Amino acid sequence: QGTLGALARLVVPRVADWCFVELLSPDGRIEHAAIHHSDPQRVAWARDLLARYPIDPDAPYGTPQVLRTGKAELVPEFPPEAYEMVARDEAHLEALRASGFRSHLSLPLQVRGRTVGVLSLVSAESGRRFGPDDLTFGTDLAHRAALAIDNARLYEAERQARELAEVANRSKSEFLSVMSHELRTPLNAIAGYTELIEMGVHGPVTPAQTEALLRIQRSQRHLLGLIDDVLNYARLEAGATRYTFEDVPVEQILGATEALVAPQLRAKGLRLEAGCDPALTVRADPEKVRQILLNLLGNAIKFTDRGGLITVECAPRDDLVAISVSDTGIGISPERLESIFEPFVQVDARLTRTEEGVGLGLAISRNLARGMGPGADLTVNSTPGTGSTFTLTLPLVSHRDTEAQR
Repeated sequence: QGTLGALARLVVPRVADWCFVELLSPDGRIEHAAIHHSDPQRVAWARDLLARYPIDPDAPYGTPQVLRTGKAELVPEFPPEAYEMVARDEAHLEALRASGFRSHLSLPLQVRGRTVGVLSLVSAESGRRFGPDDLTFGTDLAHRAALAIDNARLYEAERQARELAEVANRSKSEFLSVMSHELRTPLNAIAGYTELIEMGVHGPVTPAQTEALLRIQRSQRHLLGLIDDVLNYARLEAGATRYTFEDVPVEQILGATEALVAPQLRAKGLRLEAGCDPALTVRADPEKVRQILLNLLGNAIKFTDRGGLITVECAPRDDLVAISVSDTGIGISPERLESIFEPFVQVDARLTRTEEGVGLGLAISRNLARGMGPGADLTVNSTPGTGSTFTLTLPLVSHRDTEAQR
């Protein structure tokens, strides 16, 4: 409506005394999208007249005819009998005669080969007469108006689709958040009662019962980890994740992360080789970086067979630091390299896989990485059967930046 109103105001009074824009609705009705005259009272009069005497869609002239044929209609001067042909009754005839309409040019508004409306230019009090030259000009004007209408419709459709997607996304995130919180309560209760039984509060515990309790505890921690992943993902989706940026030596973060995965490495008989220049410092949220690296190392351990090798390297890359985690595991097929960063996608989708997860770790890690500044990202290269390399890039803190802060 805004686009058409602006068009009508540009036309009047430079080109015509009146400008009418009618659009064909999906149900076949002719809608008055814009009516303009330099006198607002005349516009109100025209709207009232059209409300009392709607356009006949079967009329062999004017807007209906242009809509059907897709061809312009030029009337250089209304003949005296024209009003009598159009009028529905005496009151209508009197109103038409009082309008002072003298000449009109109705032009099809065509979008992608389809006539979607009509642009009508009408002369009255100015005494202007439309002719062949006006038809050429009007055709070009109608073409531009049709493009504007099409662009406005596409923009509005895109805006509505975006709003619907945002509402759906918020609903999904809220559901995941609520569900996760509700699940944590009984899981925490399971952990508490398991510990009480293990302590012998309810009587002696046999070795077999102790083993069963350990399995319950492992399963409880595993489920809690999955729920934490869902909560983290819901926060990311909702834009509720907060970052605390610091200048952090990469070697320091790696050292803390290696200590956390050391038991898993020993249990699976894997070697870890890590090397990093002590001088490399990144501008990042240390807790988020640690979370990403833990996820990458955890995946490498999961999908690398006993006796394999995991390598962690870091190197400057322009204004970034690239931290690479490589393994000698099962690898990833080329067609799945990008999909593994989508939520709820498993690296190993086989039903027989021994390592289970909800498929959010890599999605969360990439989103966290991309939230840490320009150039920050998480990417992957892999060869099936040979292994994979995940590379985390973070903003480099140069010596010049350090001096400036001092």
